[in-house]
Amino acid sequence: MNLMDKFSQIDGDKVVEVAIQSFLGAVVGTAVFFFYIFQAAWACSSLWGILYTLFFTVIVTMMIWSYYVTWIGGPGYVPTGWLPAPSQMSKFHATEIRDDATLLAEANCVHMCKKCDKPKPARAHHCRQCGRCVLRMDHHCPWVGNCVGHRNTKSFIQFLFYATIACF
Repeated sequence: MNLMDKFSQIDGDKVVEVAIQSFLGAVVGTAVFFFYIFQAAWACSSLWGILYTLFFTVIVTMMIWSYYVTWIGGPGYVPTGWLPAPSQMSKFHATEIRDDATLLAEANCVHMCKKCDKPKPARAHHCRQCGRCVLRMDHHCPWVGNCVGHRNTKSFIQFLFYATIACF
């Protein structure tokens, strides 16, 4: 998913949130960059200073990249029009099927979202901020401005790890 696809999925109210996040990210990124430049000029007077500067550069670069992937990648929403696999529905006879909503509500493996009124797979939860059901939702992170779910959990954990290492 590229950046334009990400912005085309955002509601009007979320555009302001994304703009503020981008602005704050640019301000913080610029401040960190200038702090880094001054630190590098001071630290490069010895071999350990040069090695520390290179290590810090790699860690911060990886931290920024994992933040970007977490923010842009998306959490993994339940696809529009999702229905369970036919193998899960095969235990019901055709005479028992009244409509899809009733069938899915009666099945043990499929649940209906109370907010969307759509079927959702196991371990999917509805996010109030995003307004959609998210696969393997962990939480909605205000710092990332996105849910942490099936598709971006790995990059979120990497972001936390690199941010912790960069503090030392």
